[in-house]
Amino acid sequence: MGSGSSVPASALGSWVRSKRIQWAYRSDARRAYFFELDRYYSGVFPNGSPNNPFTGAGDDVEAAGEGGSTSSIIASLRASAGADKQHPNYLTAPMWAAAFQPVVLAMQNKAVFVLDETIPVAYDVAAGSKIEVHFKGYVTSASISTDDPTNAGLYTIAMKAASNSIAELTRTSVSAGNIPAILNLRVTANGVDTLGAAKSHIGNIRLLPSMAGAASTVPRGITFSRDTNATATSRRFPLMASEDAPFANGPRLSIVLLGLKVGEDGTTMAITSINTTRVLVQRGTGNKLSIRIQDAAGTDLANWTTVTTNFTVAGGVYNLALSYDYNSGTPLLKVWAWNAGSSVDIAPATGFGAGVTNIGMDQHLRLFSTATAQAAFKGSLKAIWMDDRYMDFSSAAQRDKFFNSTTGLPVDLGATGTVDAVQPKVYLAGDAADWMQGTNRGSAGQFGFNDNWLLGFGANTSDPTPY
Repeated sequence: MGSGSSVPASALGSWVRSKRIQWAYRSDARRAYFFELDRYYSGVFPNGSPNNPFTGAGDDVEAAGEGGSTSSIIASLRASAGADKQHPNYLTAPMWAAAFQPVVLAMQNKAVFVLDETIPVAYDVAAGSKIEVHFKGYVTSASISTDDPTNAGLYTIAMKAASNSIAELTRTSVSAGNIPAILNLRVTANGVDTLGAAKSHIGNIRLLPSMAGAASTVPRGITFSRDTNATATSRRFPLMASEDAPFANGPRLSIVLLGLKVGEDGTTMAITSINTTRVLVQRGTGNKLSIRIQDAAGTDLANWTTVTTNFTVAGGVYNLALSYDYNSGTPLLKVWAWNAGSSVDIAPATGFGAGVTNIGMDQHLRLFSTATAQAAFKGSLKAIWMDDRYMDFSSAAQRDKFFNSTTGLPVDLGATGTVDAVQPKVYLAGDAADWMQGTNRGSAGQFGFNDNWLLGFGANTSDPTPY
């Protein structure tokens, strides 16, 4: 999966907060303007730290010959003519100087400028609903110059009444139904400078479907591509982590994965990880599921690889229900998988480890990556439900609380994931925007997501597509 520095556990809280700050920027009309100015010219990094977001060494842009100073960053962007120039985090090399010019002109009111924005919107938004997009300078008209290549016609654009700096995207009735995926729009703003000369500019508007504000709370899920451009672990996506430790050390844990689809066979894909191996659930190179649970000292409580059920592309959708209880020294571990209309016990008939009492889980929870490996997950997922209680998933009645035994579709657990009148610590569900914003509907605090594919100018070929 390549080399690169990992994200130290001691810095995860700051990393998560920085990712959440990025979303605060995105909700502010001024965010894109100053964000891109700082990112592409000043060397003030979007994660809020002066250098590497975790260790203080290097920029959040993976460019050849990058360094800690503004001059070396700019030089590296100019010199970067290899694969790195395709990374969505920054401009292709020939554009680096020209990219700053419209920002300066816009600051001086000598041009018009479309502010790149990423906007969450309820996936079932009604026809006629409007979303504001923002410009710098004196703008007289706006158009969608390049519609989303997969889902065109969902929005039209026009200037807001009595405004020369705001336009409105209006949801059309031409394409009935929900917003099916991330929409990437290229918007053109036309206007004049202070001397009356005609000016125009094209920028990016991304609309991310969200469960927030939607009529239903049924998980819709997200598809994660794998970043093949960034060479360092800390810059790769998908990578998700909790701001704080969701759990205290304890004897019990239940994990439910809903709507799991893998995007390739024969590779290791991490799904959950606490302190690398304390609570590690991953699909291995043999396409089997491995589960490793350790105590606070790092001694195995269980280290099993399932002997049945391959998790493969051809297999389609899987649901996984896993639960562990130390049970006063007589451990219980239940692992059940649903696929193609039936549930199967996939726990191997092997013994338990020498670990004692409590699972060592009082640290940050990582998803889709471990502390020492590149983000390896490639696939789709509708929801993750985790709580520090034991649920006997050998009982169909317990599994039925999470998914339909015939269709496999997730049960609507409401806005907070409550099961048996108790809100879990972790419940990640919803649509693309909810995952990328790190929205935890459980009780244990919020997450951050390494959403680097949303950053930067230009058409972004790294946006995920369904498998």
